[in-house]
This record gives sequence, structure tokens and C-alpha cells, in this order.
Amino acid sequence: RNGWVDVEDGRVVAVGADGETPTRIVRGECAILPGLVNAHTHLEFSGLDRPIASPDGTFAGWVGAVVAHRQGRGSATCGDMTADIVRGAHELVSGGSGYVGDIVTTDSYPELPVRGTAFHEVLGLGRQDVATRLRDAELRLNRPTTAATTWGLSPHAPYSCTLNSGRR
Repeated sequence: RNGWVDVEDGRVVAVGADGETPTRIVRGECAILPGLVNAHTHLEFSGLDRPIASPDGTFAGWVGAVVAHRQGRGSATCGDMTADIVRGAHELVSGGSGYVGDIVTTDSYPELPVRGTAFHEVLGLGRQDVATRLRDAELRLNRPTTAATTWGLSPHAPYSCTLNSGRR
């Protein structure tokens, strides 16, 4: 009560009690919170003008539209995806996020202005894909961490995986 908080460049640098003289103070009714966590993002879509819509209003139609969008980008536009990821990260920071969990589908991942974990998405329907998916997952997990980014895996939803049971 009747204390003050000195903030410099978005960081608390000092606190004090009534009667002390701060150099700058946070005034008015406000709350000082730690950075928020956005635990599940797809920053690669940050450059879209609007969300991807389903052409027929169904979930399956929406999934098809997302896959078509990703395939349409191709490797030639990887730089655009990198710019979209950075753009989305800046939007998170401006909204108060201090940590992000980003689901990643590209091997080209930029340094972000926010700390977080980049989760490589593991996606595949066929049993024949298992060895390839495991090898890719191991390679991706062994990527070096950076000052801002650690690496993880994000298995996709059950509807995009095969059953491992031998029963029919």
C-alpha cells in the first residue's frame, strides 16, 4: 500500500515504499503481471489476412484447406513463412506473452523475440511412415537450442495416426 514500482524497458528495476523518491513510477490503477504463456500457437499462419475457412463448412473440409495452404507455400516461399513466424511472435509479445509453445512444420525456424519451445509436428497416417517419422523426430530433437528457443515434439491428433494394434 502506497508503494511504488520503477519500470524500465518493460522490466521492474526497483520497488519502494511511501516516503522514498523513485525516478519513475507506474501510476494509476494497474496490475503488474509476469509474462503470459501462449502454449499452443501456429505462428506460421500469422501472415494470413483471415483464418482459413472450410470450403464446405465441415471439419474435414477445413483440414483439407489447411493442408492445401501449406502445400501451396512450398519451399520457394520459406522466407515468407519465416517472416510470418516472426510477425506472430511480435504480436504475442505486444499482447503480453513472455513464453510461447509454437507448433512447427518447417525446418527453417527463426530466432524469436520471445522465449519458447518450438514443437515439431509429427504427422503421418500410414504404418510405413513410422520409421521415417521416428528418424525425423530424433533429428529434430537434436537441433541445438538458442537463447530463446528449445525444441520438442508435438504428436498430431489421434485421427491423423494409425492404430498400432494388430487387431482388426
